[in-house]
Amino acid sequence: MKKYEKNNQVYTVQEGSELEIQLIADGFKEKKEEKDSVSDPYSKMTVDELKALLEERSIPLPEGKVTKKDLTALLEKGNEE
Repeated sequence: MKKYEKNNQVYTVQEGSELEIQLIADGFKEKKEEKDSVSDPYSKMTVDELKALLEERSIPLPEGKVTKKDLTALLEKGNEE
C-alpha cells in the first residue's frame, strides 16, 4: 500500500492499481512514511530513560560513552530475544 498526497487530501492505494495511476496523473505525490513513535517507541525517550529501561529489563549497559542510538539498538535486540 502507498500513500499519495495533494493539498489536504491523502489517499492510501494498492501499488499498481488503476487508482494509483489516476492519482499520479492528477498531480498527487507519493507520501514517504516517516519513522514515528509507533514503529520506534524509544524515539521520544531521553538517554536516562533508555538506560533505566535497560536496567529494568536486566540488559547490561556497555561501558564508556554510549549514544541514544546504541541504547535503542540494545533495547530492540533485547525485544527480539
